[in-house]
Amino acid sequence: MAFRRLVARVPLDALTPTFVEIRAHHAIAETYPDAVVSEAREVGEASGELAHVTGGRADRTDVELVTIDPEGSRDLDQALAIEPRGEGWLVHYAIADV
Repeated sequence: MAFRRLVARVPLDALTPTFVEIRAHHAIAETYPDAVVSEAREVGEASGELAHVTGGRADRTDVELVTIDPEGSRDLDQALAIEPRGEGWLVHYAIADV
């Protein structure tokens, strides 16, 4: 699998205004009603996308992730991938499970 390394050399707090701007530009809510969260879980469970939430494990080595750990970190235990899905986005978030 080919990969590129991207290192952000800014404090994470400095990115907050950028995330706020992205959410505003794309009208992305920060919180969702319980009914919406429940429906999303049901759809995810039915499709197998939420295996990690429901206690199962799925082999997702096909997903090209990038790490989001701080600079200098030697335990790269958080990663994500974002891909277009319909009119929205599918976000894969991975965290080490020792």
